[in-house]
Amino acid sequence: MGVFDVHCAYSGIALKGETQLVLLAKDEDAWKVISAPLRSTYDRYGRIDIPSMDDPPNRSPFDAFMEWANEHFRVTDSDELFELMIDGQALWRGREISYALVDAGVYDALPDDWIAADQHLPQRLQYPWKAALKRIAPIDIEDSDQYCGFEGEYGCRSRVELALQRFADNPEIVAAINLNANEWRALDGGRSVDELER
Repeated sequence: MGVFDVHCAYSGIALKGETQLVLLAKDEDAWKVISAPLRSTYDRYGRIDIPSMDDPPNRSPFDAFMEWANEHFRVTDSDELFELMIDGQALWRGREISYALVDAGVYDALPDDWIAADQHLPQRLQYPWKAALKRIAPIDIEDSDQYCGFEGEYGCRSRVELALQRFADNPEIVAAINLNANEWRALDGGRSVDELER
């Protein structure tokens, strides 16, 4: 399949750069956030990269996540773990485990209304999460594309425009969407979104 771009589970924009991973568990028919422990760069394969050893604030939770995964899912490789979760084969405490990916700028722009992580997780994985994510869905690789930039047939402009309309009354999220769009726009060698709006 090659590289592909999934969309932010909250805003719908194409992920690029820094991304927040939100851990989910399925209770009956509903997915619920259980922690928001991981942040790294989107890898264009539906996952995030392993954070560098030179980035302890992000690497330490990733290592804790992998220790937990090895204990419960018998995997040692992050690629194998992400595949297991995408395929619906990761079970923990009788619940299916998956994840959602959220553009880091969008995540940071959400209101600071925090909910505690699932108490059954190891202490090192108990990262509170933002209440705005209560109805978030797990990653859906069927809803992906291969973007080459912002403009053109393989551009993500339409996703950005939809998100800007949806969040027009939230300047913080609009600013985060524009930052993401400017990263894609840079691939076109053209003007930023701010310049396009003038």
